[in-house]
Amino acid sequence: QPLPKDKLLESYTKHSSPTSRRLLIFGLLGTLVDYANFMAAEPLQNPLWKDLVTLANDPRNTVVIVSGRERALCSQFLSDAPVWMVAENGIWVRLGSRDWQSLIEPGDDSWLASIKPVFKYFEERTPNSFTEIQEHTITWHYREADEDFGEIQASDLQTHLEKVLGNQPVEVFIDSKMVQVRPFGVSKGAALDAIMGACTSFSDATKPETERESRQERESRQERESNRDAFATRPPSAADADSRASQSTQVSDVDDDDGEERALD
Repeated sequence: QPLPKDKLLESYTKHSSPTSRRLLIFGLLGTLVDYANFMAAEPLQNPLWKDLVTLANDPRNTVVIVSGRERALCSQFLSDAPVWMVAENGIWVRLGSRDWQSLIEPGDDSWLASIKPVFKYFEERTPNSFTEIQEHTITWHYREADEDFGEIQASDLQTHLEKVLGNQPVEVFIDSKMVQVRPFGVSKGAALDAIMGACTSFSDATKPETERESRQERESRQERESNRDAFATRPPSAADADSRASQSTQVSDVDDDDGEERALD
């Protein structure tokens, strides 16, 4: 479902003061790139690319692109765009030009190799399906397969995987023409929680020192003049975060990838 355009523009323009902060979240597949172009590895269309860069270059905006695909593919499609990225359904995060960071603890991925033959078995016996192997997840896609037969195969695959992986720290996820096995607790939602927590510290750290100092002086003066009620007696960092959160708006297109989580991409 598309976001209501009028409400979207109203919310965006309402938070346009120099101190406002806007968090804009887009999906990759199904939002910025359609399925056919993705499979053909076609780059983003030039007008769309320019619009994305314009949004990201606005100091009031933090633009986040969320995808279920592996980080190498995300980097390939978004190149050097000044955006934040979430890849592999929340396992990997890249904040601007920083290096990719993993949101999961290093663990034993030996389970991945042990179930590759299972995925291969279902791929070979289901025409027009394919298996996607990423760094920490494995996915069987059947959106192009016969609808009824694909659903039967998906159900059988899910049942088999749940038996085989019962003691592993992973979960079997089935939805919208895909069956996926990924580390337990991984999701785009969890990654976005981390993104929102990083927005404040990241934006402060990248501001000029003189601007940070003037804000600190202003906050100090306001605290001295206040009656030190419950809000004013919080540590400055918490008050600062609350203040920015009240000014910001989140514009989210969670339908990603009609995809990623639904059609996965």
